[in-house]
Amino acid sequence: MPNTVDTITRAKAAFYQKARLPRVTGSLDCTHIKIVRKEPVKDSKKRNILKKLQYLQIHEVMNGLHSEHAGTIKKCFEIEKATFSINVQTISSANLQILDIVARWPGSTH
Repeated sequence: MPNTVDTITRAKAAFYQKARLPRVTGSLDCTHIKIVRKEPVKDSKKRNILKKLQYLQIHEVMNGLHSEHAGTIKKCFEIEKATFSINVQTISSANLQILDIVARWPGSTH
């Protein structure tokens, strides 16, 4: 992130030169990054165990909530039925260099 007078001035000049946007030092966007399983599991018992493990892994991310909250945690990451994601916010420069990234929120967060 531009944090000195010189870098802020250069960032503003770059955005103005590219898009005629005055006083802009960074471009912000958010997107969902889909969480996918590495390989499909055909055995229903194994699939159910893997689902529980995924919920427990998500559970660890969610600051140590108890495992009985796995359904609630699943809902946090679910954006469509059986589609899970993490919500990612990035800030980039005029040259498309990523200046900052935040990837800590479940996909259902807006």
